Amino acid sequence: MFGRKHLWLPGFLRRRAVSAARLQKGIDWLRKPAGWMDRHSHNRLRILVSGPARFIAYLTCSVMALSWPPLELLPFFTSFSAGAVAMIMYGLMVRDGAYTLAGYVQSALLYVILLSVWAGIV
Repeated sequence: MFGRKHLWLPGFLRRRAVSAARLQKGIDWLRKPAGWMDRHSHNRLRILVSGPARFIAYLTCSVMALSWPPLELLPFFTSFSAGAVAMIMYGLMVRDGAYTLAGYVQSALLYVILLSVWAGIV
């Protein structure tokens, strides 16, 4: 979001290590879903993943993440919301606006549900 070229991590995270066997087990587990996503991601709806639309996606994900701490009281809300963020970001990463659009739809549905629950409480 701030134009960084690399991921910044605090020192205590950079010093952590994972054994090769454990890392290989994780990679093997991820191959099937990653392969499916690779086969089904294409150059679609580029307008949603380029130019100013990228900033809108970053802003949407940031606002959603900032809403999570108080919403931890609602079961599964933040997990489903994180799924929407993952869809939006995956769409940006592979330049497939269909995934980004799916993330926007998922997040909109979640917040509509949240508003209806909140309206029922108030």
